Amino acid sequence: VYTEKGEDFYHDDLVYVFYIFCRYMFFRKGFREPTTVQRMIIDFISKETDKDKLVQAPRGSGKSYIGQLKTLFDLNRNNNEVVLVRSASDKRSRNWTTFLINTIKTTPILQHLAPRSSQRKSTELFDVNGAEVSDSPSVSSYSIGATVTGLRSTKTVLDDVEVLKNSNTPTARETLTDQVTECFNLLSETYNAKDEAITGEVLVLGTFQSSESIYIDMIRSGMYETLIIPAEYPPLNAWYEEFVSEDVLNVSRTQPEMIGRAIDERLNDKSLARKKLLGRSNYELHYMLNPNLTDELKYPLKLKDLIITD
Repeated sequence: VYTEKGEDFYHDDLVYVFYIFCRYMFFRKGFREPTTVQRMIIDFISKETDKDKLVQAPRGSGKSYIGQLKTLFDLNRNNNEVVLVRSASDKRSRNWTTFLINTIKTTPILQHLAPRSSQRKSTELFDVNGAEVSDSPSVSSYSIGATVTGLRSTKTVLDDVEVLKNSNTPTARETLTDQVTECFNLLSETYNAKDEAITGEVLVLGTFQSSESIYIDMIRSGMYETLIIPAEYPPLNAWYEEFVSEDVLNVSRTQPEMIGRAIDERLNDKSLARKKLLGRSNYELHYMLNPNLTDELKYPLKLKDLIITD
């Protein structure tokens, strides 16, 4: 039994139920219960599906942290998982690895995973105790632009691989798309207890950076099981009705007075009012997760905005 904030957590529950594991880890970090949006993300990435998964949630919603917890949860259940993490920058990627190894060392239910002295351990990669000998480490993290020839993974996490710097021109977006596609070629095939082949899986976590975001084609391709949760209950237009979480849409349909109100307790109405001051186009992309910007939002500076004095 493990106790946090006066609540008992049982070993088997922490090993087999991702939501309970997340609550335990949230409490250990000093957080409150997972919020509405965080519960949606937790439920989504833990459900079984034949497709890879793509999550779009507002900035500050904790999607990366939940992705990190899922990596730890999977490694605890299967020491032979091989996880490859890709982010837009080397620094962001290394932060993932550093967080994971430090969490393993300081969390009682995970401490048995700490690498032995004979295993690999660095800011870019590490092995977990109990893993079979392999040329690919248990966890490795690199920028999306780095060369990773020879690496293989059973799970790949693409965490905010798109930023303005690597997606601000058609050529840059084409290059980024090719780099994302290459990640699928690194997935290895394993076999279950019935000797059935299981291909590795990809989890994409991100936020639109422009109205030409590479995530748009990824979502429309049908390759991914997609979860999109805007910061507010959205209007019932074609984009939202096709791709937004059904739980969110049901509120917009049955309680139209809630449209425009915050979904989450953390990113509440007061918090979002401040975010809107950053500009309408940024707010639509980063918080409403709406890449279908009108010309007025794409090009906000108009002749009518000019002030002429003599």
